[in-house]
Amino acid sequence: MGSGHSENGAQIPICIDLDGTLVQGDLFLESILAALRSNCFLLLLFPIWLGGGIANLKAKVSAYHCPRPELLPYNEELLEFLKRKKEEGHKLYLTTAAAAIHAKQVADHLALFDGVLASTARENLKGERKLDAISKLLGAKTFWYAGNSRADLLIWRESAGAITVNTARRAENYLEKRRIPIAARFPKLRSGWSAAASALRPHQWVKNALVFMPLLLAHQLFRAEKLVAAAIAFAAFSFCASSFYVLNDLLDMEADRCHPRKKSRPFASGALSVADGLLLTALAAAASVACAWFLPVSAQRLLAIYAVVNLCYSVRLKQFLFLDAIVLAFLYTLRLLVGGRATHIEISVWTLAFSIFFFLGLALLKRLTELVSGKNLTLAAESRRAYTASDIAPLNSFASSALYLSVLIAFLYINSPDVAKLYRRPEALWFISLPLLYWIGRLLMLANRGLMSDDPIVFAFKDPASYLVGLAILVCALLAT
Repeated sequence: MGSGHSENGAQIPICIDLDGTLVQGDLFLESILAALRSNCFLLLLFPIWLGGGIANLKAKVSAYHCPRPELLPYNEELLEFLKRKKEEGHKLYLTTAAAAIHAKQVADHLALFDGVLASTARENLKGERKLDAISKLLGAKTFWYAGNSRADLLIWRESAGAITVNTARRAENYLEKRRIPIAARFPKLRSGWSAAASALRPHQWVKNALVFMPLLLAHQLFRAEKLVAAAIAFAAFSFCASSFYVLNDLLDMEADRCHPRKKSRPFASGALSVADGLLLTALAAAASVACAWFLPVSAQRLLAIYAVVNLCYSVRLKQFLFLDAIVLAFLYTLRLLVGGRATHIEISVWTLAFSIFFFLGLALLKRLTELVSGKNLTLAAESRRAYTASDIAPLNSFASSALYLSVLIAFLYINSPDVAKLYRRPEALWFISLPLLYWIGRLLMLANRGLMSDDPIVFAFKDPASYLVGLAILVCALLAT
């Protein structure tokens, strides 16, 4: 590390990049996503704005949305380093290719910089243009430069010292080869693979086990060819769902940063960039299409419907009161339908009716849990949800009504002629009501106490009592067979 003094004894000024350096993210890409989320028709204007140059596009997009500077995932180690250098007498300059309004808001929030150089509507301040701007600002003074990528190599070459942040090894080898002093190094703290796995949320794939339910209900679970077909449907659904988990997190980055738990998600925290997220979305979607290729056409169509509805949900429908829960119930029911089509098993009206009310109840229970836990009580606008604290009582009522209605439908099914076709002792099925009623009542109580995680289905797969309930229901079904 250099001494920090220039030839005349003054402290060397430090120029700091913004995107990927001071902030673990890309404000331009974040603004594009936020602008499209608020008005998807802006996509039609992007080519026109881009015709005026990338700088013009940045200026136009930033006019529609600016990320809140107090919520941004700053590189805390670098920030502490800069504060120390500021106390030692170094002049700090924010020099970035980000839009001027973004840079100014960050500078005003941090109150740390002596000057700001940023892109205008006419000039994109990157590479050689940024170097020229720094030279004009500082004159003949030597400076340190903090950057994060190969695009910064030109500026590092002209600097007195390099401050590298998340920098690729190839870039650092270049710096060492050119004997550019390393003033400070801030390596990436989190593994990209670990963050990518977290973003795909494989633990949520348990929901897609519903595609096996038609086999179980039809007593064909051990038929190899049908089991393989259901497994392919499971994989297709899982990859498809993961692509939307990533997309949803990208669209909800700012809302997640307001949330005490969700702010640690890969995109909200800056562990993954927006570009990483778009790549993950594309790869997961491609894997889903590849798996769906081996499914019947009717199953492929239903999977396509799931994708379209999920996209609408991520972009807009999740913001509509009660409609969001209905959409979630529909998406869960689609899993059953795809499982039925993949295995050529007809889904009965009884199963569909039970599914709609049961999953509607669980979706409402999820919203209830989010409110009771206190995580979103004061963040309704930021969370892009339509629910407030005053909705706790009606949500509790609606969730319990829907869940108990599903039990009533199960009772009616047990008393129908259809049961005799599959069960020799259908009267044993009546005992299913006891563990099922217990499970529903327990979930409602835990949700009201704030003791349940946000997703009831994922919670059930981690809950020992839920496994005992499932075992009791299985025993009753076996006795009836």
